[in-house]
Amino acid sequence: AGPREVAPGRYVAVLQAFNWDFVPREIRVPVGAEVTFRARSSQEYHGFALIDTPIIMSLAQNEVREATHTFDRPGEYPFVCSEYCGGGHVAMMGKVIVE
Repeated sequence: AGPREVAPGRYVAVLQAFNWDFVPREIRVPVGAEVTFRARSSQEYHGFALIDTPIIMSLAQNEVREATHTFDRPGEYPFVCSEYCGGGHVAMMGKVIVE
C-alpha cells in the first residue's frame, strides 16, 4: 500500500478500505506528481473521495477502482469514505500531502 513512482513524475498509490479505516492513511507525493489511485474495499461497501479534486469512487468488495489526478499545488488533500458504511464511517479518513 502507498505510493510508488512508476515513471518520472508518475505515481501509483494503492489504497485498501475496510471497516472503518484506510491503509495507508497518509500518502506523500511531490508537487507536480500525477497520481493514479488504485483502491479497493476488503469489507463491505465503501467509497473514496479526494477533497478539492474531482475524484470520487464507489468501492464494492474486492473490486479495484482507479482514478488519476495531477497535484499542481502543495498542501494537504483530505480523503474520506464517500459511502455511509455504519457506526465507524466518520473515522474513515486520511490525507495526501503534496510537498
